[in-house]
Amino acid sequence: MIATIRSYPKHTSIIWKKGNKPIDITLTKYAGSLNVGDRPVLCINNVKEDDGDVYTIEVQNALGKGTCNEELFVIGVRQMIFISGPVVVSPSETINFQAFLPDRKFSIAKWWKITKQSTTEIQPDTKKYLLYQRNKIHAIEIINAEKGDSAAYQFSLDTMKSNKIHTFVDDSGKYTTSKQGNCLRLFALQAVSADAMRKVFDNPNDFEDKKTRLKQYCESNLTNPRNNELFSRLVRKKGTSLNDADISLMYVILRNSVVQKPKNGWGKRPEENDIALADDIERIHQCRNLICHTDASEIETTLFNKTVLDLSGAIRRLSKDNVKLIEDTCDILNKVFAKGKDMEQMIEKLKTFKKEQHPFDQLLIEEYHGNTQKTERSNQNDDVKFHDVCDSDIVIMDDGTTATQGKLYRSGVCFMNRPLTLKDEVHVHGFCKPTDLIRHKNHAYTRIGLTNKDPDEIYNSESKMEACGSTLEKVEIFQEENTEISFEEFHLSIYLRRNATLSIKLNGTRQFHHRYPQVSTAHPLWLVIQPYGIKSIKISNIVK
Repeated sequence: MIATIRSYPKHTSIIWKKGNKPIDITLTKYAGSLNVGDRPVLCINNVKEDDGDVYTIEVQNALGKGTCNEELFVIGVRQMIFISGPVVVSPSETINFQAFLPDRKFSIAKWWKITKQSTTEIQPDTKKYLLYQRNKIHAIEIINAEKGDSAAYQFSLDTMKSNKIHTFVDDSGKYTTSKQGNCLRLFALQAVSADAMRKVFDNPNDFEDKKTRLKQYCESNLTNPRNNELFSRLVRKKGTSLNDADISLMYVILRNSVVQKPKNGWGKRPEENDIALADDIERIHQCRNLICHTDASEIETTLFNKTVLDLSGAIRRLSKDNVKLIEDTCDILNKVFAKGKDMEQMIEKLKTFKKEQHPFDQLLIEEYHGNTQKTERSNQNDDVKFHDVCDSDIVIMDDGTTATQGKLYRSGVCFMNRPLTLKDEVHVHGFCKPTDLIRHKNHAYTRIGLTNKDPDEIYNSESKMEACGSTLEKVEIFQEENTEISFEEFHLSIYLRRNATLSIKLNGTRQFHHRYPQVSTAHPLWLVIQPYGIKSIKISNIVK
């Protein structure tokens, strides 16, 4: 950095600062710097990412002092932005790209279309190009795709640039559809995710040590002998060494070894700003579940983009921005699957991958290593909320604990955000207007049920109630004699019993018992709620 000083009377001192701290230009780091004359120079040698900052020169003379500053951006792999989008689309489809923005403000955000002939900045156009930003996601939609839209696309923020996605508009039928390609690309990323997770272990010996100690604990823990059986099967099936261990085995070992749990707890989707080690381990596990726990071989581009951006961040953080893994991720995001032998082999691998998966990730020995502490966000309510997945007639409010009916007399269902346990005492509070009931000649009620189906597995199902396969039992909320008041509240207390039975107490007095023989207590049980004629319900929990 070179400064020009115009000072009268002549300046008496020059100080360079990085941020608010003065710089000692005699250090080797700043060799070549010179504070002599009217053209002082600051040299920064062997520039690294942490050299990025605001640099200030402060000049003083007999009358006072003046300053001038400049911000230095250090471009490197950490400053690279990832984008995600489709690689093969049919004519007239909408091409959707998304980018995840870093945690700082930028003045210039641009999308680029790159062909052999030119590189062109894309200008917003309501008929062809829609650009928008939601929270940290910057996106572009290219409407009514045509052959001329075949190109490489890239995103830039000031001096930072993203990876390129090469998109082809094709109607030959030689390639997968965009949704099929999304599913196969996300499956291919599982290998990169596994490589990133391996880097969490210090070395192969660290992996062996953690695996051995966990196995010994399973063998000695007589209170739950099934843990030993599950863990032994998992090791045999999923790899005995670090190099051949798959995500399932590494997840179980790390889940039972990492002292600091994810902020939302194990088995729950991390939030956007949760980027600690355990959060990223859980991210990779959640992506694996998306592949394993769906019968479909297609993934919508919007869900694919969101998952890829989340997953790529986890891969980069766990691998400490390993260049090879970043390159592998970029290559897979541009992978095109042509119909034929190669595609058939890939689909067979995907089927085998799904078939071989077993719910080993439920193997959480909470006593092991003293991992009985609550997660960071836990409190006496144990973070019980409504699950994000619900029918379209249900609206989950921002806090996650309140669900409202978009239209009062529809039969949409919603779910609790985690499996129900014997220790839970779930409370559902709500209210409705009996005057509305008179007008519609209906009674308000709530149906309650249990399902073994994880709501994440039925994300794309049009009817969540049919997809979850739950039998719902009706609980009458109000009696006809109460209809003269303007509104009435109700309170349900719900308890799970050992034989897949729910004990439900209404307003602390009336009690019901409903058994659900179609579900298995050997697998996680999810609470299903279907309000009818009820304006809103609020869920909470007390752990006994």
